[in-house]
Amino acid sequence: MKEHDCFTKTTADITVAVSLVRCDDLHDGEVYARILLSENNFPGQNELDRMGSEECAAASEEFLDHDSNYPPLDIHFLFPKDSGWQGHVRWITCIYMSPAGVIRKPVLQNGTPYTVEQKRYAVTVQSYNREFPKFQALRGQWTERSEKAGAMQQIVWWEVLELTSAPWSPEMQPLINDWVAKKRAELVDWTEAAAAGDAKQLEEALANQAQDNGLAEEKKVRDALRFTRN
Repeated sequence: MKEHDCFTKTTADITVAVSLVRCDDLHDGEVYARILLSENNFPGQNELDRMGSEECAAASEEFLDHDSNYPPLDIHFLFPKDSGWQGHVRWITCIYMSPAGVIRKPVLQNGTPYTVEQKRYAVTVQSYNREFPKFQALRGQWTERSEKAGAMQQIVWWEVLELTSAPWSPEMQPLINDWVAKKRAELVDWTEAAAAGDAKQLEEALANQAQDNGLAEEKKVRDALRFTRN
């Protein structure tokens, strides 16, 4: 499949077979990017999983209109097995599918312009949403993770600044206040992680961060804003 191909499933497993259809018709999936990999040797399934997750998430941000809200989309990706790799099939194929079951028209036509507060939310969280998965994927020495925690501390500091820089609408402000309170606690955790003197101190700070990340409070904000974009 190539970019902008749309398809319906003929089996539960899209790696087995699909039927190509017009994107204006009901379809199960849409290919939005194909990424050529430069590695000569087969990197292994775990590494391809990591690369697919990161590369397809980044490609999605480039593909979608930056100022539009979209219905929920699931990102899937296909990559070659070892046998295909030896045959020089070295593409990651990024695919949108809908948790609702079907997509009714080309994905780009499903967007609606952000409201002012949706745009403000999107700008606030974009750096955290991009960088936190990279932090989670780090497998280096504790000192490297502590250093990266310093970068996350700066991102959360900026989030708090953005969230409190001006009032929100009356219906949103209490939800924002609850979220900011958790973000300020998370900011302390990242600060402690960045200042950790050993691996134990780092892990203790990160355990606190996992409790203070404010995901529940953020979800309430997203729901109130009707923000459905991934």
